[in-house]
Amino acid sequence: MTINFLVFDSVPDFKRHIEQTIAETKTSMGTQMRRIDEAKKRLKNRASSTDTKKLDIAGFRVLVNPTIEHELKLMEETFSSLQERLELFEKSKELFPHLTNQSMKVAVVLEDGLPSAFMLDLRKD
Repeated sequence: MTINFLVFDSVPDFKRHIEQTIAETKTSMGTQMRRIDEAKKRLKNRASSTDTKKLDIAGFRVLVNPTIEHELKLMEETFSSLQERLELFEKSKELFPHLTNQSMKVAVVLEDGLPSAFMLDLRKD
């Protein structure tokens, strides 16, 4: 698990980051959906390869000559991951009405790129 800690010097900076992340995620979802559609079309038009090999190289799983089914499964998993990301960042917007002091610092804890906790600092430094 990767943990990141992002600090924003103001509420507008925090909101901008959330909105930008949502927009980027939606763009990625659109791209991924097009790839899924293309893979489904290829699946209908072509037989599956039978010379697929699974290797373990340097601790990584390596799939040689993947079938369209393999690719499609990974693409769908990627899309699901993007959906989860979008949902969590959209849910983060529920904080916006509570952020009345525009100059407060806002920190976000991201676990594997997903918001899991927030800290608000109202003190003036």
